Amino acid sequence: MERELARLGYRRLGCVEKGVVRDFIQFVTGLSVAQVGRRMRQYVETGRVCDLCASNSGRPFERVYTRRAILLLGCIRNYVSGATLVVNGPPLPTG
Repeated sequence: MERELARLGYRRLGCVEKGVVRDFIQFVTGLSVAQVGRRMRQYVETGRVCDLCASNSGRPFERVYTRRAILLLGCIRNYVSGATLVVNGPPLPTG
């Protein structure tokens, strides 16, 4: 994206042209309007586009599930499918 913005001279374009480039990049990358807007603003301010999600700062949830989380997910799946709730033992009360 950074290379394409530089090639098109994005900083020098007018509002209409910038809108066309924004729509094109959104279409090609599949990113949302907000994601494209953030990256374009980053390019205008710094001359670079970095994927901020590549660092750990954008990951508020655990990437490795704990044993407890796996068991809970299994219970939820069984509950949603209408099966009896079982977690390594006798059925759990459903009431």
